[in-house]
Amino acid sequence: MPTVSEIADRLGGELDGDGSLEIVGVAGLRNARRGEVAFLFNNRYSGSMKETSATAVVVGSTWAGERNVPAIIAVEDIEGA
Repeated sequence: MPTVSEIADRLGGELDGDGSLEIVGVAGLRNARRGEVAFLFNNRYSGSMKETSATAVVVGSTWAGERNVPAIIAVEDIEGA
């Protein structure tokens, strides 16, 4: 299983949080569970960050919310991630 750090490297993203955690799958932000990575494609859905159980969330580099998940990966091109 890849770690959060490995995923951040593959996406060319900046990691904020625990990079050693393993990721077992991908899920939607609202449905994500521990061990999964989710994507925040649109900042207007930032409220869902408070409710997600995702281990990591990939966000655009302009996202300026509060990190309430174990890891955030900020990427320049969220659509290309």
